[in-house]
Amino acid sequence: MKISYQDAVTFPFTRQEFLDHVNFKDYGIYVKRVSYEPLHANQRVIRPKMATLPSPLALFFGKTRTRSTIYVFPRAFNDEDTEDDFISNLIEHEGEHARENYESPTSLWRLILKGRAKIKDASIQAEKRAFLNQMRKSKGRNHSQGHMTSLLAGINTGIS
Repeated sequence: MKISYQDAVTFPFTRQEFLDHVNFKDYGIYVKRVSYEPLHANQRVIRPKMATLPSPLALFFGKTRTRSTIYVFPRAFNDEDTEDDFISNLIEHEGEHARENYESPTSLWRLILKGRAKIKDASIQAEKRAFLNQMRKSKGRNHSQGHMTSLLAGINTGIS
């Protein structure tokens, strides 16, 4: 039986199964897996809603055509108003990061050699591109006003 988004929101033990059945469409070739990561014992750690981690070969050496893992944290299920908001964040934002990591990763070592400011700048620019991708694909979706406001802020600042 397929788990609905509402079931995943209500029953945390169903979240990984829900994520296992999300159709990434065109982004599927860029994503190795999606992993639900509940908070651990240290509840004071603030985690993002979701995060995309490139393969170590892409991260450290800039190797292309390696797939990323997307991590989904409890906030992703608690903070979204609609299923379309959630799917937009998962596929069109995190999937976009996975696509960039697959097609043209920036070697972390290269950025470290250029200095901390380059790492921060590259991160902000990647976030802006992902927010812009979400905005472009939002037409005809049931997005909340809060989601759309967050997208506009993210496009302008690169921060969610």
